[in-house]
Amino acid sequence: MARCLADAGVDLLLVETFPHAGEALIALQEALATGLPTWFSLTAGPDADLMTPSEMRPVFAEAARLGAQALLVNCIPARAVLDFLPALEGQGLPWGAYANAGHADEGMGWKLDSLAEDPLAAERYTEFVRSWIEQGALIVGGCCGTGPEHVRSLARLR
Repeated sequence: MARCLADAGVDLLLVETFPHAGEALIALQEALATGLPTWFSLTAGPDADLMTPSEMRPVFAEAARLGAQALLVNCIPARAVLDFLPALEGQGLPWGAYANAGHADEGMGWKLDSLAEDPLAAERYTEFVRSWIEQGALIVGGCCGTGPEHVRSLARLR
């Protein structure tokens, strides 16, 4: 997949949403073999219970050693991100997070927190992101359940 993307002309690869260290590092090595800048992101899953921050930390260290250019955590609840940020710190690379807004739904796979029902949802997400930036995150964004309203709100953080 990394080679196909490189051949298609992308300028950056993002190895993301891996809850398994071995698979994540293999994907990173394949992405780096293309010669393109590569960012690396782990997940603890939609309930933040597939990996712990202490399990992630050595994986991030290995990703940095291999040549990743940024380290991230993604696809976890926004409320859980602060617990995972210490695993990213001290690796000598830019780091950050992009979390979920909404929750897993067994019937449809994902239930969005409707902005039509809750016009302040994007602003509340932005407050979570603000706390990540205060902890040192340089790269932030949104994952499952986020949309244009969230991105517009995040852009106002500048």
